[in-house]
Amino acid sequence: MDAITFWSNVALELNKKDHSKPSAFREQPGPCFSSRALAITFAAFHDAFKAGGKRPGRYLFKASAPVGSPAIGRTAGGRAAYICLLRLYPSEADFLEGEYTSFVSSLRAMKDGPKDAEFAQGISLGDSAADTILCARAGDGATLANPQDHTSTTVPGAHIPDPLHPSQSFYGVKWGTVKPFVLSRPDIVAFRPPPPPALFDPGYREILDEVRSRGDRNVRSYKNDDTLTGLFWAYDGARNLGTPPRLYNRILMTFAEHEQYGEADKTELFAIANLAMADAGIVAWDTKYFYNFWRPVAGIRNDPVDPDPDWGPQGAPNSNSPGKTDFTPNYPAYPSGHATFGAACFTVLHRFRSVSRKFKPWDIELFSEELEAPTIDADGTPRPPHKRAFADIEAMITENARSRIFLGIHWDFDGTEGVRAGRKIGDRVFEDALT
Repeated sequence: MDAITFWSNVALELNKKDHSKPSAFREQPGPCFSSRALAITFAAFHDAFKAGGKRPGRYLFKASAPVGSPAIGRTAGGRAAYICLLRLYPSEADFLEGEYTSFVSSLRAMKDGPKDAEFAQGISLGDSAADTILCARAGDGATLANPQDHTSTTVPGAHIPDPLHPSQSFYGVKWGTVKPFVLSRPDIVAFRPPPPPALFDPGYREILDEVRSRGDRNVRSYKNDDTLTGLFWAYDGARNLGTPPRLYNRILMTFAEHEQYGEADKTELFAIANLAMADAGIVAWDTKYFYNFWRPVAGIRNDPVDPDPDWGPQGAPNSNSPGKTDFTPNYPAYPSGHATFGAACFTVLHRFRSVSRKFKPWDIELFSEELEAPTIDADGTPRPPHKRAFADIEAMITENARSRIFLGIHWDFDGTEGVRAGRKIGDRVFEDALT
C-alpha cells in the first residue's frame, strides 16, 4: 500500500469513528467540518509529499528537500497527514499513534525506504507543511460557524426544524462565512445560485408533487429503485458511515485503483478534489442560509395550496442506530449539499481523467456501505447488498443529486442548482488550486 492510500484510509476511518460518537463528542461533525478536515489533511500530505520529492505545483507550502527522493516524499506526506489529523481529532491520539507507528514501520521495511538522513528530512518537511496549512486555517471562522442561538421564522417557505423532530437544532448557520480554501470571498457570492422558485410557481407545484409521491415514507421498499438510490448515496452522518465527503473519497480511490494511478497522481487528485469539496460546502451553506428555503416535510405539510399535514418523508437514514427514526437534516434545503459536494468532487475527477495518461474505458461498479453488511436500518433490519453501475461521471453527478428527492428531503431544484454550482467550483479549483 502506498503512503497516500494508507493515510486516506486513516482519514476516512476517523470520519467514520467521529460520527459513531454521541453528537456532543464529535470533533469534526457533519459534512462541513469533515470536508474542511479532509481538505486540510490531503493538502498537507500533498505539499509535504511534493516537497520531499522536489516536485512543482503546491497548494501553500513551498519549501523543498535539498536533494529530493520518493522516500523523503512518502515520509514527509505521512508525517504531515499524521500531525494534521492529530490536531483535528485530538481524542483519537492513541489510534493515530498506532497508525503512525505502523506507517513508519512499513516505510522503513520498503526496499527503497528512507535512510536515516532521508527520514529526518521527511519528518522536518512534514511538520513544516502541516504547520503551514494548520496556521493558514487557524481563525478561518470554522469555530464560530455553528451558533446555537439561531431562530426560525413561520413565514411560508422558510426553513423550520423537522416537524417530526421538533427539538432539532440548526447546523452550519454561519459556515458560509468561513474562509475559502481556493475560491475568493467574492467567488462565494458569485457562485451563489439564483433564488428558489416562488410557492405559487407552476414549476414548483410539479416539483412538490414529485417529492410528495416518490419521497413518501409509505413507498419505502428494498424492491423500489428510488429507495435503493436514496440509501446508496445517503451518508447523513450516521454511525459507522460518516458524511458524504467520505463516500466521495472512497469513490475517488476506486477510480484511482482502477486506472492504476501512481502515488503522485493519487496525491494530486485527492488534494484537488478535497479542496473543491471544502469550498463547495462553503458556497452551499452560504446559499442555504441566505435563502433559508424550507424542506419538503415542512413544505408539503404547510403548503398554502394543498397542505398534507400527515405527510412524512422516507428520510435521511439513521443507519446503525436501532431505536432512532430517520429524519430531515437540520439546515435549509436549497441547494443540496450532496449535489454541490458531489458535483465539485466528480468534476475534478472528470478533469483529472481527461488529462491523465492512464485513461481507461469505463467499466466500474460502485459500492456503498449504506447497502453493505453489517449496516442496518433504524428499526434493526439488515440492509440488502446492492451495487450500482454508471455510464459516465455525468450519470453519477445526476443520480447523486436526484437521490435526495427519493428520500423526501430535497426538491429537484436543490439538486439542479447544487450541481451547477458544484461544477463551477470543481472547474475553478482544478485550474487554480496548485498554481
